[in-house]
Amino acid sequence: MLKEIELSYSDKNEMLSVIKALANEARINILELLDDGCLNVNEIAEKLDMPVSTTALNIKILEEAGLVLTELQPGIRGSMKVSSKACSNIIINLNDSINTIGVLRYSYFIICL
Repeated sequence: MLKEIELSYSDKNEMLSVIKALANEARINILELLDDGCLNVNEIAEKLDMPVSTTALNIKILEEAGLVLTELQPGIRGSMKVSSKACSNIIINLNDSINTIGVLRYSYFIICL
C-alpha cells in the first residue's frame, strides 16, 4: 500500500522538498508513468523522450522527496535502478493553529498522485 505524505509548517524542509519536486513538468510526467507500475530509468527516459542522465537526476529528486522508491535489481549487464511510486496522496496543511474558543481549525488541500 502506498503511503500518504502530510506536510505542515512543523517540517518546512520536508514541505519545500516535496513542493520543489512537484514543481517540474518532467517529474510530474515521471510520476504519471509510474501509475502503471515499476519502470527502470532507461524505460522512463525512452517514454518521455529525455536523456537518461536528466531522467536519473529527476528520479533522484523525487526519491529524496519521498515520492518515488528506487531499488537496484539484477540486469543483463550489472544492475539496474527500478523506480516505483511511493505515495498516493500529499496533504498540505497550511494552518494548524487553535482559535480563541479552542476549536482546531485546518486549512489544507490534498494532492492525489
